[in-house]
Amino acid sequence: MNIPVFPSHRQLLFPLLAVLNEHGPLKAKDAAAAVAEKLSLPPEITSATVRYSGESRSANVFQRRVRWTRQSAVEAGFIVAGAQHGVWDLAERGHKTLTMSRAGVCVEVHTTDLGTVLFAEAKTAMAIMEPGSIQLCVTSSPFPLVVARPYGGWATDTFLDTLLGHIDMMKPLLTHDGSVVLNLGDTYEPGRPTLFPYQEALVLEMIRRQWHLVGKVIHVNPSKPKTTNYVTKTRERLASGFETYWHFATNPRPNCDNRRVLEPYSDTHLRTLAKGGELRRTRTGSRQSCPGLRYREDNGGRIPYNVITCPHEASNGPYVRFCKRHGLPVHPARMPVPVARFFVRYASAPGQYVFDPFAGSLVVPAVCEELGRPYVAIEKCFEYLLGGGFRLQEAAGFAARSPFARGTKLVSGIDSQVFPAASAQGVTMSA
Repeated sequence: MNIPVFPSHRQLLFPLLAVLNEHGPLKAKDAAAAVAEKLSLPPEITSATVRYSGESRSANVFQRRVRWTRQSAVEAGFIVAGAQHGVWDLAERGHKTLTMSRAGVCVEVHTTDLGTVLFAEAKTAMAIMEPGSIQLCVTSSPFPLVVARPYGGWATDTFLDTLLGHIDMMKPLLTHDGSVVLNLGDTYEPGRPTLFPYQEALVLEMIRRQWHLVGKVIHVNPSKPKTTNYVTKTRERLASGFETYWHFATNPRPNCDNRRVLEPYSDTHLRTLAKGGELRRTRTGSRQSCPGLRYREDNGGRIPYNVITCPHEASNGPYVRFCKRHGLPVHPARMPVPVARFFVRYASAPGQYVFDPFAGSLVVPAVCEELGRPYVAIEKCFEYLLGGGFRLQEAAGFAARSPFARGTKLVSGIDSQVFPAASAQGVTMSA
């Protein structure tokens, strides 16, 4: 019998702060559900109950653990004390704990023979990048906030303007046949079970701004949690099991090649190839004679559909274990490696630069290292860069100044050892 391993209070702290930072004030159960979804926790953890000693009533173990985590966060000053009606809200110290970068500051944190990872706000770093150098930008931007926050953020009423402002700065960085791939997920309208149609509005605005819609790829996650109240309580919506990757280009003929992402042939097709193909049939069903053979040539694999089915990164994988071991926050919205690998292969070739302005846990840089693509990545949360450095520590030429370089001590904060220069550093690349 497998006994579920529950996250510790310390492991839940940063995810709890992150969901409050993203969604604004939340009630206890909603906060617990958001944390569970961010961490992709299985039902055996989120649904487990324990009976109170000497009583007939029981309690949800995970929700109780999140409540204790919140209490510790209140005592530490991360979450506002004395919340009304059981609503939890992030305190100013909680915002600062996430260690966000400041506008105008751009510093190299990780470098390898292939790429550079910068601690900066995306716009700050893009302003000093070389025009016409990026072949592919593939990224997952912050999703729209349900509740606007006074400290800033991507609220629903300003989301399109904020995202389009970043895209406007990306456009000059692209090669003449470069691409932008954006991961966007569904968001509910505030207080309603209906969707906020920002994706559709974005597509129309991109077309108005002379972008070409190359296509869209659906990522299906068969193990996505069904924790939304409108799904599990009021039953007004179906569970959402996918996210959309929108593919845009400034040129109607971008540099994409489906031969770079061919899938293995089925066993049936391989047997057909082995026997020299099969005869075509006419519309009446009768077989044609040669040269009516089809499926005679081995083209290296079958052309994929625009649907990728794969789970998110395991909640006990090497990256997660590393972050937990060093007391670092686990990034709550990691791009699945197979999805990143697909787009890097499909829309770029070896030697062409790939760019991720919202790099998170550095999945895209890790895939670029695997596939031989040079890259530039930007992330404004320093703790996420510390954790993401785990993915690059075996890369060739991993810089000695990185906090994850071999033989150096893990650095838990910002200091001169991690940042060798206080001024902004330019990024010079060749296409």
